[in-house]
Amino acid sequence: MLTLRSLIFNLLFWLNTFTLSTLVLILRPLGLKFGNRIGRAWSQTNLFMLRLICGITYEVRFKGKKPEGPVVYLAKHQSAWETVAFPTILPPFMWVLKRELMYIPIFGWCLKALGHVGIDRKAGSSAIKQINREGKKILESGYSMVIFPEGTRITPGEMGTFNPGGVGLAINNGVPVVPVAHNAGSLWRKNAFAKRPGKITVIIDEAIETKGVLPSNRKTLTEQVRTTIEKRMKEIEF
Repeated sequence: MLTLRSLIFNLLFWLNTFTLSTLVLILRPLGLKFGNRIGRAWSQTNLFMLRLICGITYEVRFKGKKPEGPVVYLAKHQSAWETVAFPTILPPFMWVLKRELMYIPIFGWCLKALGHVGIDRKAGSSAIKQINREGKKILESGYSMVIFPEGTRITPGEMGTFNPGGVGLAINNGVPVVPVAHNAGSLWRKNAFAKRPGKITVIIDEAIETKGVLPSNRKTLTEQVRTTIEKRMKEIEF
């Protein structure tokens, strides 16, 4: 039954994805506002199907005040679930994602058309420069950024190395950093077909201000974010 439910969800997920991605491409000349509304509808529809078909629900816990204005969210990466859920959970934002995703017909073209930042993860310093260059424009336009500092999906119970690029972007633009933890990988594992029923918990921590922080302190601040996320993961892992 688990396999059948997962199969049904996957078929509906891709139908929903390619239908709404096509709609985004058609309406893109009208501006980002329409594209973001469709993206949010895509997220909400998929979350509804996950609850109805796979029995996966979620809750969001906020630590402190919700941030106002653009921020850099530094999020734990365990699953495909967070890419589905974040457009519903978070205010309008742009992803930093691996460039290969933009090569996927229709869906990838949609990501590119909306202005998400696709990087070559092997490019090193040139990738960091691209994030800073494009991220600055995005933050100045009023959108937030979502970055996975571990760079790839990490198995539940483990913590990867945190790249300081996201913190560097926040410092360079004087916007807060917001750590985000979740346990989605326990129900929807990396590259797994089956999706187990249960409740996913997301913790959005208090914003960390970067105004007045020197670029030379980005590694220290990155470690603070890592420590915060690691602490939250211990609270919610199952």
